[in-house]
Amino acid sequence: MWAGRSRLVVGLVVLCFCTGTIQAEERGKIYGWGNNVGGQVTVPVDDDFVSIATGFNHSLALKSDGSIVGWGSNYEWGGSLYYGQATPPAGNDFVAIAAGRYYSLALKSDGSLVGWGANGFGQTTVPVGTNFVAIAAGTTHSLALKLDGSLVGWGSNELGETTVPAGNDFVAIAGGTFHSLALKSDGSIVGWGYGDSVPSGNDFVAISVGSEHSLALKSDGSIIGWGNDDHGQATPPTGNDFVAIAAGIWHGLALKSNGSIVGWGSNEDWYHDYCGQATPPEGNDFVAIAAGGFHSLAIRNLPGDVNNDWRVDLVDFGIVSGGWMEVGCDGDNSFCSGADIDHKGDVGLGDLFMLAGNWLAGTPHLMARWELDESSGTVASDSVGVNDGTLNGDPTWWPSGGKIGGALEFDGVGDYVEVAGYKGISGSNPRTVSAWVKVESNGSTFSIVRWGTMESSGGLWSNVINADGKLRAAVIGGSVVGGTTINDNTWHHVAIVLPDKDDVKVEDILLYVDGEQEDTTVSLGSQTIDTAVGMDVLISLDGSVGLLDDVRIYNYALSEGEIGALAGVL
Repeated sequence: MWAGRSRLVVGLVVLCFCTGTIQAEERGKIYGWGNNVGGQVTVPVDDDFVSIATGFNHSLALKSDGSIVGWGSNYEWGGSLYYGQATPPAGNDFVAIAAGRYYSLALKSDGSLVGWGANGFGQTTVPVGTNFVAIAAGTTHSLALKLDGSLVGWGSNELGETTVPAGNDFVAIAGGTFHSLALKSDGSIVGWGYGDSVPSGNDFVAISVGSEHSLALKSDGSIIGWGNDDHGQATPPTGNDFVAIAAGIWHGLALKSNGSIVGWGSNEDWYHDYCGQATPPEGNDFVAIAAGGFHSLAIRNLPGDVNNDWRVDLVDFGIVSGGWMEVGCDGDNSFCSGADIDHKGDVGLGDLFMLAGNWLAGTPHLMARWELDESSGTVASDSVGVNDGTLNGDPTWWPSGGKIGGALEFDGVGDYVEVAGYKGISGSNPRTVSAWVKVESNGSTFSIVRWGTMESSGGLWSNVINADGKLRAAVIGGSVVGGTTINDNTWHHVAIVLPDKDDVKVEDILLYVDGEQEDTTVSLGSQTIDTAVGMDVLISLDGSVGLLDDVRIYNYALSEGEIGALAGVL
């Protein structure tokens, strides 16, 4: 995300009148508000966006097909110098985006980088290679995270902002005006450049950088801020129910676990005209946020997707039916159960019409991620949603013994994690399950995840490591087994993929170990996949002995490149 460089605007004559240009436009799944002098909050009309990025006077969005859309200004602020920052390259192989002051970056599925827009400091002259997994854009400098966990910086280095620290244990990056931050795998933060002081501790899970201030999200859901606080931008709200953060020039945003957005800091631009960038729209169906110069963006969930699985289907219809004709939904009526889709305080025809209007719509998304980094307690938190798991038996937390931070150990005697109310991915819908596993050869099967039912053919979805150490995906009536032995007491990354195709069968399931596709042995491969909405998702099962880390469920089929990135960066 971009952070402003205030000294560059001193003396500029800019016709910027926020009054009258305040926008709160919803087009499909993106919502924009704040300064719109360059059209940066006049959002595109499509409804299949998966991520967003905000520059100074331009915006970017990544679509589910891997293409990028840009809008807003292609020029400098208030001037005639053309940079082209809002005109992304063609293609549908992009997996991440970042927006700087007057430039943009993108990460491709093969791990290479692309840059466009202003290049006066070399900020879009990206390094060569295919080993990158994350990007960040500052004012005039850029950062990238490599597969091995190390960092690369390029562009302006006036105060050391691109002189990255050594090491290969970094997991996230953020760039500001003259300073940069990185999050390490142990949950601590490192800073460099101007004002490189950072808070102590190792309980941080996300970072964001503004112009001269920084924000960090802690594992307990609280936010801390530091740096320049002239506009209150470094004083975030209290509470421990936040799941995402974004820092603009003088404002901040936070996404809460209930899907609502909170803003703080300045609502004005350089010239003290009111823009409203720190005053987000109402609603509790937002899933992503971005803070730019003097504007903000958010992605809204699908209307009708009551259970937040990014698909409108029979599960959502059942929830609406269960709350039918209830009133007082804007109060404490628990019987509404989120079924008040149109937010009018009751469950009725309006909600049913919204449900029908988006029937079977959906967007590729990371549905759940259990990082398993807790140090105590009986809850395995879902870091991207609301599907927290409950520990059963006595599995043991290993706070620093995982592949990425901590891990959870199962001793084979009644140990498992139950994710109450989450039924996984149903029917023949595409999916990916990934995890890090560390299993010894002890003659027993190790279960990774399981859901569905055992009462119908094709109705179960089960991913395990066989007693002989081979990865296996099974349904009732068929299975696929890999060829690599992984019960060798070392960490391995595994992924199980069900492709998006008609009449998908057992023989179509793909297995990956350490980022490489497995040669498989298929049993009863013609069995169709029809995973039932049955048992809740179970992580591990009674009898499993070993360690699990970073368990993920996606509602789409990850590409080989995406799986390779997961296996290589962590």
